[in-house]
Amino acid sequence: MADMQHSAVAPAENLRPEDFAPLTQHAAQQGSEADRPALGYWQDAWLRFKKDKIAMLALAVIVCLVLVAIFGPILSSVSYADQDLAQANQAPSMAHWFGTDNLGRDLFIRVLYGARISLSIGHQLTETLRLHKSMTKQEAEAKAVEMLGLVGIPFPEKRLKDYPHQFSGGMRQRVMIAMALACNPKVIICDEPISALDVSIQAQVVNLLSRLQKELGLTYLFIAHDLAMVRYISQRVAVMYLGKIVEVAATEELYNHPFHPYTQALLSAIPVPDPDDQQQRIHLDGELPSPINPPAGCHFCTRCPYATDKCRTEEPAMQTFGDRQCACHYVDADGFHGKAVQH
Repeated sequence: MADMQHSAVAPAENLRPEDFAPLTQHAAQQGSEADRPALGYWQDAWLRFKKDKIAMLALAVIVCLVLVAIFGPILSSVSYADQDLAQANQAPSMAHWFGTDNLGRDLFIRVLYGARISLSIGHQLTETLRLHKSMTKQEAEAKAVEMLGLVGIPFPEKRLKDYPHQFSGGMRQRVMIAMALACNPKVIICDEPISALDVSIQAQVVNLLSRLQKELGLTYLFIAHDLAMVRYISQRVAVMYLGKIVEVAATEELYNHPFHPYTQALLSAIPVPDPDDQQQRIHLDGELPSPINPPAGCHFCTRCPYATDKCRTEEPAMQTFGDRQCACHYVDADGFHGKAVQH
């Protein structure tokens, strides 16, 4: 046993200094790592991130895009809102890198502007007031809080710093109403203000509009396809077909006694919440013509069950019957007198 141990260990006089070199370097490395201070979470993450070349390249691209999106519209001589119908739908060129849209607006600048960071609702409200009312920042913020409270936004002082994605659809609609009211207008154009909302939220928004109309003496141009809501909020209704007004009348007069065949068909499509009320539905055949290339004569002649040769060749003039107006060859003060034609 003693002989085996003696043979396994080299004599001390036969050991050389270089035999200890690897052990010495390893010990030194361990000692340096032990002496190094511990890295925090973010420091360690940043060191790992810097070692990833693809991640660093992606970060550089994102930073460049953000800088261009912020400063591009500012430095450019072209505004994102400039319209030039003579330059509509232009192909990409040196003047317009991405071309133009159907209103002649530069698409490159609009893309850059659309990539800008979302603004808080407070910033959007105060910007409008400071631009149009020459208010100071403090005055604009106070007015913005007042307008948010007017449209029923709870805790308006706190919500002023929130972003649009932090609001529900109905509350975003209320914010838009507040922005529309900020400069004390007399007329507000409401283009489909309830189309993207749930039925219960629609009722809330329409009730809000009605209340504000009475309190502030507002006039609305309410554009919608929901005929029940139109009847609820409007005092006077205009019916359009293919870009032309075909009938105008007081609300109850139009809903109770429609003149134009298209108005009759529209109103017959309103659901009635009564299973015993078997309302006759008027079905229109054919497809809706193109607004760019409407048919000759009356625009409704291709789908009207009463259309005659006169309707297909001669466009009807808008006729006035007391407080009502209607564009049809076969109406008079008593109503519509056309006869169904077999096509």
